Amino acid sequence: MKKLVLAFLLTSAAAPAVAGTVYGSGADQTGDVRLFQVGSNLGPGGFITKDAPLVVGLGGVPLTFPLSAMGGVDGQLKGSSPSTNAFDYGFDLHPDHINGGGYTSGTGSVTVGDKGPDLTLAINGMAPLGGEMFGVSWNGSFDYFYQINQQPDASGDYTSFTGDVTIGDTGRQFELKIDTLASYNGQIYGTAYDHGTSVFFQVNRNDSGFGAHIDGLGTLTVGEFGPGDTFQLSAMVGGDNGLEGVAWNGVFNYYFNVDPNQSGFGGFTSHTGALLDGSNGAQVSYKVTALGYLATPVPVENGGVPEPATWALMLAGFGLAGARLRRRPAPLRTA
Repeated sequence: MKKLVLAFLLTSAAAPAVAGTVYGSGADQTGDVRLFQVGSNLGPGGFITKDAPLVVGLGGVPLTFPLSAMGGVDGQLKGSSPSTNAFDYGFDLHPDHINGGGYTSGTGSVTVGDKGPDLTLAINGMAPLGGEMFGVSWNGSFDYFYQINQQPDASGDYTSFTGDVTIGDTGRQFELKIDTLASYNGQIYGTAYDHGTSVFFQVNRNDSGFGAHIDGLGTLTVGEFGPGDTFQLSAMVGGDNGLEGVAWNGVFNYYFNVDPNQSGFGGFTSHTGALLDGSNGAQVSYKVTALGYLATPVPVENGGVPEPATWALMLAGFGLAGARLRRRPAPLRTA
């Protein structure tokens, strides 16, 4: 029996993790943009690891334009940053799984159409669906929804199939700024802030392929039967634990699960707690502005031989597996 257990542990150590990874980004107090991995606590909140600067190009200088959106599609993490010159940068992100942080590549402006004029509106959220990446922008009166594509020369991105975001089949424009987008179980979800309370909804692409409409609009509550959540989400992501979100209170970040209501309208938060630095337990003291998920495994460091601390975490993980399963959200209903 002992040999079987040891063989299982060695096999697990040598193989990559099967779960995907949630990444986050924000600008620290010096203005440098950071890239890190995000983990969920068994209880409230979450923690970050591998926190280090995000640099422009391999071995370049730190990026100083905070990410407004991030998402993973086809094994590639993508991001966008609004510049000070009224246009967006689009780029690929390459996390450094050993030292933390990462670098950008393929950086260029985001244009309206292939090599068209620059997109002058910030990309406020990204969400992958069906092997494609989608984004949303606010023009001060209503939202645009579009597909995000890499430029043919791999320098920057361009939008296509752009159209308004409307409410259901009414044709009426949605007049709230969509703050976040995330996809899970084949469905895109979004959040917005309505007079001091967050709202939650489904985002569905129109049959024409241009633009999108929202369904299931309702309040995002604190707990399934609690009051409306007064914090504005700065990012949301769909990963192994369902939908997760982050909100900034001016001092630190809250991290939590987001679940749709069984009624199909609105949603609720749970397991809310501070987002902590996994290296020292301190609260992350800068605003997290983007979250993204990659389903590809994270490579094992040092040729697959875990460090002593990793062995301890693995052994502890077996005992906590049951508790982790209890935290898994119910399957989400799609529109």
